[in-house]
Amino acid sequence: MSLAGLEAALPAGDRILLDTTALAAYLEAAEPAHPVARHVIDSFVAGGRNPAIVSTVTVMEILIRPLRAVPPRHTTLLDSSATRPTCPSSGSISRWPRTRRCSAPSTASARRTP
Repeated sequence: MSLAGLEAALPAGDRILLDTTALAAYLEAAEPAHPVARHVIDSFVAGGRNPAIVSTVTVMEILIRPLRAVPPRHTTLLDSSATRPTCPSSGSISRWPRTRRCSAPSTASARRTP
């Protein structure tokens, strides 16, 4: 499909759902679909022609490679026990009473840098 055909198929103002394959193609220049993904994201979405949606699952799928590339000696926000709520490690949470919740870190410990 040509870029003109793509523009005709996606009317201006229509919302676009960007899935994992589209974002992976945009980020990897070696992907065969890279030129199309780049045009859609850079021209249509970034240019304001079409709004776009990216799901949380897609974001996590795209972040897997960069998160795996972080050397083990480095910690990230996701690894920090100061920002992670604590839950019991044994037993099923589904058996807990609904009124009991996991404890969030205190404000002071949440500000601490690991």
